[in-house]
Amino acid sequence: MIVSGDRTGRLMKYNPQSKETTVLLQNLTFPNGVSLSKDGDFIFVADTTNCRIIKLWLEPSSKSGMVEVFDRLPGFPDNIKRNHRGEFWVGIHAKRGKFLKWVLSFPLVGQALIKLPFDITKVYSYFARWGGNGLAVRLSGNGDVLEALEDESRNGWKAIYRQIGEKYGVEYSEAEILNRYRWAYEQPWGRSRLRYVNDGKPFWQYIVSSSTGCSDTQYFEELYNYYTTEKAWHLCDPDAEKVFKALRTSGVKLAVVSNFDTRLRPLLRALNCDHWFDAVAVSAEVEAEKPNPTIFLKACELLGVKPEDAVHVGDDRRNDIWGARDAGCDAWLWGSDVQSFEEVFFFLVLLSNELCCSEDRSPGLNKDYSSPCNNLSSNFIV
Repeated sequence: MIVSGDRTGRLMKYNPQSKETTVLLQNLTFPNGVSLSKDGDFIFVADTTNCRIIKLWLEPSSKSGMVEVFDRLPGFPDNIKRNHRGEFWVGIHAKRGKFLKWVLSFPLVGQALIKLPFDITKVYSYFARWGGNGLAVRLSGNGDVLEALEDESRNGWKAIYRQIGEKYGVEYSEAEILNRYRWAYEQPWGRSRLRYVNDGKPFWQYIVSSSTGCSDTQYFEELYNYYTTEKAWHLCDPDAEKVFKALRTSGVKLAVVSNFDTRLRPLLRALNCDHWFDAVAVSAEVEAEKPNPTIFLKACELLGVKPEDAVHVGDDRRNDIWGARDAGCDAWLWGSDVQSFEEVFFFLVLLSNELCCSEDRSPGLNKDYSSPCNNLSSNFIV
């Protein structure tokens, strides 16, 4: 859609009472994200192709109907979400490279490209992902860039492979390590599709040696152990601990389901979050990887609950959502169905409404992440 330069996008308002639909904005180029201001006086719309954010003032503001455009984004906006302070986080899917700048400057070129006998978008996506990295931008209500966070993990892990490997003779650049890593990771793994058997060392040793050209056992052990420490990981949601504590206090059983090896447990301890969970199901021990329903059923067994009484939250539609639903669990897609752990808690409260709330007591999430409900019915798997 970006390549085509299509301008048929619209922002519409629907009134469920009158059943009337009103067009608020039109001629948008791939609109991909809408967020209402904290006071409800304006709305932000991500105009993806043009790498910009459109601000539409709403009633009762004196500026109602006025449009402002912020076009200083470094790449293509992919969704937008307001935080509790009234600021806005915008995900940047990819930076706009020279190729797309050229194509978008000549609409006829884009129209010609989409008529080619092969999918040009897949070709571009294939090449773009080799040098691409994620970016998140925090904006004020005035469109000022307050903060920009680049995905350090995309660059960081390559640097770690190289830094630790230098004393073992690793000479590949970070770009070479990345290319070789991706090639190795996509290769068939033996006779089994399971990568993380037991401690996962055979698989990771193959990946490391293929990526760096170094088969030194000491190098691999040092790198392998590094990723069991808190240095290699961090908790991204500052409210996570409060929410998980509130969930457990409310009677919700919690489990982790992960395509990982046995390092996950010491890693959770290193991050001081192992006590958040009642059970941990890793593919290395279950001998099944998501989206195989077996690993979800194992998590339910460890929790002592039925699949129909559990909800799984994950960020991969195939592995998490389809897999959990095949096992009989409910499933919510992170970043789409839910945007934060706070929302997860809120929706679980709503699910338990009929069990814990009387006519004069409606469910809700208090500022300390406590709930008026004493016992939530659902169980939460991440």
